[in-house]
Amino acid sequence: MDLMRILGSRFEALGSVPEIEEFLTEPETILDRRYISAEALGLEFSEHEDGVVGVIHVFTEPQHGVHPFEGELPCGLSSTMSRSEVRSLLGPPESAGEAITVPVLGDQPPWDRFVVAGDVYLHVSYRREHPGISRVTLMTEGCVP
Repeated sequence: MDLMRILGSRFEALGSVPEIEEFLTEPETILDRRYISAEALGLEFSEHEDGVVGVIHVFTEPQHGVHPFEGELPCGLSSTMSRSEVRSLLGPPESAGEAITVPVLGDQPPWDRFVVAGDVYLHVSYRREHPGISRVTLMTEGCVP
């Protein structure tokens, strides 16, 4: 499945992507943004204000009832890669953060964000306990925090 092809596509068209259509939940609106997930596939999508898929979360380990993604990760990433291996593959990150604990949100893992393919941003969250990636997030430029 080509996740880079899905990013930026029409949110309404997610139901016609053969690899995910039978796994999608009903869209849910939270604070004027629509979300839809394919928990069995380890994927979550959110709509940007212009009606396109602006964010794709790819879970590489089980989290909150979401199964791990078993497909090919974008940009040649592997869920077993360490932070240094990811940086060797993708180069220096555009932005990065260390593990922290945030009131209300709890423990937050270390992360790196890279610009890949022009206006596509790739956010990598690393596991806290042992080397590896816990989540990969693809974002259009307009969705970058």
